[in-house]
Amino acid sequence: MLHTQLAALALAAAAVIASGCGSSKNESTAASTSTPSTTATAATGAPLSLARWISEGNAICKNTEAKLATLNAHTQAQLANELPLAASYYTVQAEELAKLVPPKSMAHDWEQIIDDIHLFSEYTDKAAEYIKTAHKVDGPALAKATNLQRQVVAMVKHDGFTHCVRLG
Repeated sequence: MLHTQLAALALAAAAVIASGCGSSKNESTAASTSTPSTTATAATGAPLSLARWISEGNAICKNTEAKLATLNAHTQAQLANELPLAASYYTVQAEELAKLVPPKSMAHDWEQIIDDIHLFSEYTDKAAEYIKTAHKVDGPALAKATNLQRQVVAMVKHDGFTHCVRLG
């Protein structure tokens, strides 16, 4: 069950994402946030072709998937320790994805995806804090992360990504 929950938190979005992503807000405040406290600065320049953008994005997501595959929580304590690692992987992923300049028609989606991955990372960190303090695997940040994950998966799948849509 815990491994499944870690896998559920381990999105790709894309996934899209910890150096400085967390904040000192309490659980309920962080879980109600809809804007990440840290966002990646989108790259500027000549847009990539759709094929190259997807190819490079999938390579970044595949790298994150490989890192997430090394996580293997079987207990609540392990999950609490591994979620911050997963969050840091997503933070790095978002920062790497932000370096890609999407085709103009995808720019709005791309900005949303990257911001959502940062937010997902923050929720994942907050879920770990909640597990450590409340000694149970649930809470508002976990629910927010799960819902956000579904949204990001739908968006990146629609845009044509394959590696950025897999769960852990």
